[in-house]
Amino acid sequence: MTTLETGVVLHPIAKDWDRYFEKDLGRGNRYQSDFQILKEFVSLAQTAEHFGYDFAFAPEHHVSPYGLSVNPLQVMTYLAGRTRRLNFGTSIVVLPWWNPLRVAEELSLLDNFAPDRKKLIGVGRGVAPFEYAAMGIPYDDRRERHDEAIDIIRLALTQESSSYDGKVFQIPEVTLRPRPVTPNLVDSLLIAATSDETLIEGGKRGLGLIYSGQKPGNITRGDVMMLNRERAAAGFAPTQPVILVWMMCCRSSQQARERMAQAIGHVLFDLTNNYAQAVWDGFDRNAGYRSYVDQMQSSASEADLIVVERFLDKQVCGTPEQCLEQIRAIQEATGARNISFQIQYGDLTHDEALANLTLLATQAMDELHTIPTDVPEWMLEPVEGDPLKVGG
Repeated sequence: MTTLETGVVLHPIAKDWDRYFEKDLGRGNRYQSDFQILKEFVSLAQTAEHFGYDFAFAPEHHVSPYGLSVNPLQVMTYLAGRTRRLNFGTSIVVLPWWNPLRVAEELSLLDNFAPDRKKLIGVGRGVAPFEYAAMGIPYDDRRERHDEAIDIIRLALTQESSSYDGKVFQIPEVTLRPRPVTPNLVDSLLIAATSDETLIEGGKRGLGLIYSGQKPGNITRGDVMMLNRERAAAGFAPTQPVILVWMMCCRSSQQARERMAQAIGHVLFDLTNNYAQAVWDGFDRNAGYRSYVDQMQSSASEADLIVVERFLDKQVCGTPEQCLEQIRAIQEATGARNISFQIQYGDLTHDEALANLTLLATQAMDELHTIPTDVPEWMLEPVEGDPLKVGG
């Protein structure tokens, strides 16, 4: 019997959106230094290992306060030297920003330095236009870059030598160095998909699924079914997803709910600031960032509050006992093999993040690691026609 793996999602976020909004980057960061944020990031990874979490995940972002982890594979290679048994994940590597051979090289290098650690390598396209502009990558061909990159990485990891002649990438015959130590390292690749098209293309290429828990379990199950249908057609066995959720674990359910709601309100600002900066142009930027925040908060409607409540309902929130039962429910609904937790987000402090991960671990980790994750029967059944219609 296989059992559930757990992890923490480490997303180091700075607070200096004001100088971006006000177009005054040159004045510098007036808040906590990037150095201190990254120091706390490493501390969270080491604490998670101490308390029995299996994985640490890191994202990729550039020139933005929304995530100082600019190279998650480099971060994981560093953490390999700062930990003893922690396994590593990415959430995600944004493939269109990379030469795909570099991704294969860095993944293989991590595998050579830490051959005994498991890897779960989430990959995806990314959607923030200003990050694309900063990287000098055309936004409109990101799907072609993404799909070709997956093909190239798969070839490099599985073939002694390979070449590629695509629309975006042309690579002469090469051999990847260093060669991977893990024979099936390519199976660590997971697609981060929010659309049917991405699920289909990922399944055709034999990728697994990494998913941020923002849909109900039955819809996530539909995503898994769609991916596995395409995997089966391409000759691959069914795969179980990796689910990433936001978590708030406290001594009382009311405290957890109220604190998480407050923090998610700040997350919504981070998401808007990073992914939808066109919104800024509807405000007087000369009035300052504080004025923008005040106007956004004062215009929040009942519908906006309902959106936050519905979002919370799909996460893990409550006492350790309640969190444990919610995690069980997520696993049963999705067939997940790994459920990992975003422990610091919005305005949560480092101390709150430590308390968050520590309380769950000390009160529920042993039971979490007994949750069975054998492949469910519905995942083994042949899929005829279209599965559940999924949005995206």
